[in-house]
Amino acid sequence: MKKQAWIIIMIAFLIGLAVYQNGSDGQNKQSAADLEVQPLVGFKAPIFQLKGMDGEMYSLAEETKPAIINFWASWCGPCELEAPELVKLYDKYRDEIEIYAVNATTLDKEKNAREFAERHEFDFPVLLDDDSKHKVIDLFEVQAYPTTFFVNRNGVIVDKVLGLVDPGTLEKKVKQMIKSK
Repeated sequence: MKKQAWIIIMIAFLIGLAVYQNGSDGQNKQSAADLEVQPLVGFKAPIFQLKGMDGEMYSLAEETKPAIINFWASWCGPCELEAPELVKLYDKYRDEIEIYAVNATTLDKEKNAREFAERHEFDFPVLLDDDSKHKVIDLFEVQAYPTTFFVNRNGVIVDKVLGLVDPGTLEKKVKQMIKSK
């Protein structure tokens, strides 16, 4: 009998705790602005500011459009294959999305990165993570190239892809970001 009473008390406690944490009046629900910043799907994207090849400073913090953040290097074979698809995508959706091509400049030569961007006719911001500490690459915990983050208009990472993204999947993900509020 004591064991059953103990079990009932524990169940009641856990139910009460769950109700309290979920907040039936919505007070405890997180908005996008309240989300923790982490380079993971479902979290706010880390805020960064980097200099572009054009000499301008770019920041994810100022974005109001969905953004693709693509980490790449000029020596990366899959990056070479993916680059034309990013260009096509940007040409088609430039008014609805932003693309940031973040070059791993400390692992690459800036000259090679510039030649790569020119060869592929990048018309979107090409950012140089040339800080010896890889500040943005480290913020996003990039381990391989290419790595692509899809960030909605609220600054929340909605998807992350390691490696080459095929054209159909890339466009599908962009359309989903554009539709979502």
